Amino acid sequence: MNFNLILEKAINGDEESIQKILKIYEPMIKSNSKWRGILDEDLEEYIIIRIVKNISKFKI
Repeated sequence: MNFNLILEKAINGDEESIQKILKIYEPMIKSNSKWRGILDEDLEEYIIIRIVKNISKFKI
């Protein structure tokens, strides 16, 4: 499926599309969720929540 279509559906609240986007960006989320080289699960959760809450602001 085309990324723009997935993003459009995610912006419109489609849960499956949001999960697909999170899966695509999982490596980047994990790499930015480290504190002193160790995965911080609270930070990872915070990043995911911020993405989901603000996905409607993404531009195609």
